[in-house]
Amino acid sequence: MDFEAAKKLEVDCRRSLAEALHPDQCPKLTLHGVAFAIPSRRSSVVPVFGPDGVKIETRAGVDWPEASRLVELAEIAEHESCPECGQPRSISLAVTVEQSAEFLRMAFLLAGKLLDRQYDLTAERKADLLRFDADRLPAWVSELLEWCTQ
Repeated sequence: MDFEAAKKLEVDCRRSLAEALHPDQCPKLTLHGVAFAIPSRRSSVVPVFGPDGVKIETRAGVDWPEASRLVELAEIAEHESCPECGQPRSISLAVTVEQSAEFLRMAFLLAGKLLDRQYDLTAERKADLLRFDADRLPAWVSELLEWCTQ
């Protein structure tokens, strides 16, 4: 799928604002160079304006058990730590199609579910969006892992 086709698909298949969050309020997965919105995991505080003033609502983020499982399956090849605090600054994944089939299955499953929340996509369209060349992991895999650890 090329950039123009992916951009058209992102716009054409967005769910209505009654069904999904506005894309500006969402984290993104970069698929074929286009930012596709996925639902946030974080809770939010929302002001509700009315004739009696302002009320406050809290909206909980959605729990995705697949997120924890994906992080468990991620094999860290190496990481660079901050010399001052010891926290990881960057990591590399050891993912190969042959050895990491379960990790990839879970990544596809979770990414597909997240896209379903924001877009009305057929299974074939999701497969086209998420497919990648086996020699290099796409950006969306690291974006998905980052989303999982928020």
